[in-house]
Amino acid sequence: MKSRLTIHEAAVAELEDAADFYDLENPGLGTLFLDALARLVEEILRHPEAGPTLRVTA
Repeated sequence: MKSRLTIHEAAVAELEDAADFYDLENPGLGTLFLDALARLVEEILRHPEAGPTLRVTA
């Protein structure tokens, strides 16, 4: 079974804002940031058991 990830639209907007900021600091850095994030998400989806299980209580 393949895992899925849904990212809230507000989080997507924040990531895009961060990439824009990084690009202002150093052109191309925002793209590198988003590419690295995409690779990390792919790894997590491929190997979700690799990290510890955390339980959050309110």
